[in-house]
Amino acid sequence: MARRAPVSSSLLSAEDDGDRLLSAYVLAFVIALIGVPAAVALGISWVDAAGPVRGERVAPSWVQSESVRATTRDGTSVQTRVAIDARNADTRSALEQERQQVSLMLQNSVASHSYQSMMGASGIRRLSGDMRDRLNEFLESRQVEPVRDVVVQDLLVKRL
Repeated sequence: MARRAPVSSSLLSAEDDGDRLLSAYVLAFVIALIGVPAAVALGISWVDAAGPVRGERVAPSWVQSESVRATTRDGTSVQTRVAIDARNADTRSALEQERQQVSLMLQNSVASHSYQSMMGASGIRRLSGDMRDRLNEFLESRQVEPVRDVVVQDLLVKRL
């Protein structure tokens, strides 16, 4: 019968360290395999939970204006077309039934601005805000819900 040679304690310690290292690798692999997808899934649900509920989001409901021709207060000829965000059915109906009145309000809005005041992004925003305010005053007189926004789609300028 063969005798086992005594094994030194440093050799046993190296084997234990190797087993511990292998166990750590296996544990890290299992955590990565299960933990990462779980963390991603929880993270996505946190992001979804932080945002508005899908039922609360209201998509814009656009009403297109007819092409409006107007002269600015400094004599510049302008042709514009706008989209009006009217999410309420009564608001959309009022805008569509009163198309001529809406066009006149949009013309008056353009006529109240100068060419220079309409130039650039801030000028377009100012013009859009003025149009929205005028439309909302009109809709308020009709006891209809106001529009959310007015967006200038086209703005053609003809300088004389």
